[in-house]
Amino acid sequence: VIIHYAGHGMELRGRFHLVDRRVNGRTCDAMRYMLDLASEEEYDLRDVSNVDVLFVLDCSYSITYGNTIVEIISATARDNPRTNSPPATTFTNKILDEARRRHGDGHEYIEIANLVETLKAQGTGVISPTHCLKIGAASVCIPLTGVTAIDPTIIPPSLRAVF
Repeated sequence: VIIHYAGHGMELRGRFHLVDRRVNGRTCDAMRYMLDLASEEEYDLRDVSNVDVLFVLDCSYSITYGNTIVEIISATARDNPRTNSPPATTFTNKILDEARRRHGDGHEYIEIANLVETLKAQGTGVISPTHCLKIGAASVCIPLTGVTAIDPTIIPPSLRAVF
């Protein structure tokens, strides 16, 4: 499940809210209606063993929310909730441009963690994007060659952690 939000956001009473600026700033508690539903305690999807969740938050305030995968990438840095991007270079456009490039180069899939690291390395944003894997051991993989089952045993790792 991919949930994409490219609008306005704000922190209200310590919680992340979506903001509709067209209706006098009416807000919706994103924590209650989206993010909390994907937490281990509140998971509301029926087939939890076969459902991964990716939140793409391309808004002016994005929080960091870590069997299934729940992964969040946002347009803002962890320590700075504000981001300033011209419309032609929004976080969403950068993701799409990188996906198109990889598809054109013959990649079979996109691993979200690797995509975010590539965007960070390019350094084209005013603020570096945030990546958070809330639940699960591996990043979401999105196939580029059609819908197929992805076998994690044959996908080479693209990130390495040294302790």
